[in-house]
Amino acid sequence: MEQGGLAHIAQRLGVTDRHLRRVFMAQFGVTPIAYAQTQRLLLAKRLLTDTRLPVTEVALAAGFASVRRFNDSFSTRYRIAPSALRRVAAGASSQFQGHDQQGLVFRLAYRPPLDWAALTSFLAHRCIEGVEAMGKAKARRVPRVSGEGTVYRRIVRVPTPQGATVCGWIELSGLADRAAAGHLLQVRVAPALSAAIPAVLARVRRVCDLGARPDEVEQVLGPLAVGREGVRLPGAFDGFEIAVRAILGQQVTVQQARIMAGRLVQQWGEPVATPWPELTHAFPQAARLAACSTEDLRSIGLLRARSNALIELSRAVSQGELRLDPDVDVPATLTRLMAIAGIGDWTAQYVAMRALGWPDAFPAADVGVMKALGVKTAAQARRAAEIWRPWRGYAVIHLWNGATP
Repeated sequence: MEQGGLAHIAQRLGVTDRHLRRVFMAQFGVTPIAYAQTQRLLLAKRLLTDTRLPVTEVALAAGFASVRRFNDSFSTRYRIAPSALRRVAAGASSQFQGHDQQGLVFRLAYRPPLDWAALTSFLAHRCIEGVEAMGKAKARRVPRVSGEGTVYRRIVRVPTPQGATVCGWIELSGLADRAAAGHLLQVRVAPALSAAIPAVLARVRRVCDLGARPDEVEQVLGPLAVGREGVRLPGAFDGFEIAVRAILGQQVTVQQARIMAGRLVQQWGEPVATPWPELTHAFPQAARLAACSTEDLRSIGLLRARSNALIELSRAVSQGELRLDPDVDVPATLTRLMAIAGIGDWTAQYVAMRALGWPDAFPAADVGVMKALGVKTAAQARRAAEIWRPWRGYAVIHLWNGATP
């Protein structure tokens, strides 16, 4: 909220700040500023009690502009100074044991159902070597949610509230908390990312589509979703990464695209230390790939046209001409993407579906989609999918998972 204020957020959403304030108040019962302040304080309280982070770092990680403002807000809300709460928490020293190795643990709620097995299967088939990997959680006698034993790990690069960038690992696992009568996703975050916790958690919510309303989606999808409830629309930790992967995936198999992406990471990715030998690099930044020549990219096996498209995309993103975030103008972004030679409707729609979080994205020319629909042209696929608006993106995931209309 402090980075540009409410007016900046309203402008990015294409509404007035007065309208945004009115809608937010009707939905949550508080103003956007009050809501953001409460979220910052809750995060700060968690960091004070569960980590060894200095109070100054806690204030900055929670999004406060200054330690003084943090101390005033915290003392006013909780009737205790942050340093005093820290001393109480420090009395239970066992809370901090293994913090450096185990990371910070958070739990994010969602509206059930969530098909964790389907989500992790989707991510597993697209894991980039060095950046992402699947693992197994400690086994319970009886799994409480579908696919609960599977964990997803990866390296992320996120901005801090101060404008810096940090890299580190995260681990996601699905679980159902019966004691709290809730449905939760557990997120383990590397200490190296402690200065950017809000950004990390926001991206986790985006990737796992935790804000979805499965009931509303399934009501429109009808028979397509029967027996497959809780399927989510997988998002992106980094929109640029998804766009690069979409270019690499043009007219090749998912496995071939993974191989090319892995080579790209090994050549131009940033090395990052993690507890797992299979996680070694952060995905290359746009500026790094923008500096490559066509021949550089061809040296790892890319075709010339694909190399040129990737370089032009990287330059547009690194120079700020193209943003690939969920709050952009989707039609304008699709137009800008398709202005890049080598990027067509399929690639743009895939980017819209995952990087922009557009629930109505529909890559009509996708071979798997047309086969599942029993049609031979993209136009026929679009006509067949009209009944699923505005959730065609979810329909695509169902079709890729083997559902048939």
